[in-house]
Amino acid sequence: MKPRHKLILLIASIFIIPALVTLGWHWGADKLENLIETRISSIASRGVTVTCNNLEIRGFPFRIGLNCDNTSFDDTKRRVGFTAGELRTTAQIYNPGHVISELDGPLTVTNRHSVVEANWQSMRASSVFEISNLSRASIEAVSLDLATQLANLKELQKVSAENLQMHIRQNENNVDIAASGVNIALENSLTKAPIKSDDVNLFVTVHDNLQILKYDQRRDASLLRGSDITLHDLTIKGTQNTRLSASGPLNISDQGIISGDVAITLTNIANLKSTIAEVNPALSANFSNIINVLSALSPSNNPDEIQINVKIRNGIAQAGIIPLGRIPAL
Repeated sequence: MKPRHKLILLIASIFIIPALVTLGWHWGADKLENLIETRISSIASRGVTVTCNNLEIRGFPFRIGLNCDNTSFDDTKRRVGFTAGELRTTAQIYNPGHVISELDGPLTVTNRHSVVEANWQSMRASSVFEISNLSRASIEAVSLDLATQLANLKELQKVSAENLQMHIRQNENNVDIAASGVNIALENSLTKAPIKSDDVNLFVTVHDNLQILKYDQRRDASLLRGSDITLHDLTIKGTQNTRLSASGPLNISDQGIISGDVAITLTNIANLKSTIAEVNPALSANFSNIINVLSALSPSNNPDEIQINVKIRNGIAQAGIIPLGRIPAL
């Protein structure tokens, strides 16, 4: 290579290439900011207000993302809203579809009759988008505390967890959802002590319903209506090494009514009775009677284990001849 050509390449590497990177980044930042503002304006026509105070595009030169000092959402038609602290998102400039997000508390969620106030040590999410759909996402909250005033669950007062995670992904025409929690405590007005679990794990597949991945759709349980669901595993590990595990197929009708067949296993029955006695002594006798009846229905030869099949028909759950109650429509 001639010395003059080397000089040209050197000048290009020092001045031209950085200039092109700078121009490209700011062009992309302007496009992103315009897209966000257009999106906010379009949903405002449907009665939804999204606020991102002091919106700023950051990350130059190799990353790009938005920052909001605080965030809010208000759906006047459904009377649902929330406010939260600072939002930070970032993506690699060469892979803008993979977004890493962080949200600061406190968070307040309200609807017509309920209020949830939440705070946490950290909350992070990783999302991968393909065109207009969410392909997969993960969210993790550390040291989460909730104070609740729920219209349909007035007895529940507080929820805390050392760690909560949720993962969701597209699997052909299905959606896989996995969730886990560590050291969860539920404070309520029905028990003298919090209901605690050491570990909770959930894995389900929603069949032939990719609508729940479209981020421009409603975000409520009615999206599951008309779906077949496979409950691969629900495991709750309580204190004193007690355990509940469940699995089986479920169907949610177009009206939100649940039907299905779920196999449930309870282990360490003696410790479970002891835990109930500590949490709510008044329920101890009734719980022992229920356990004795379920034990009679269980095929297990282990006296400290119960295996039962719960049939759910049109929202009514029953174990053998024992009615367990009605499940509200979604």
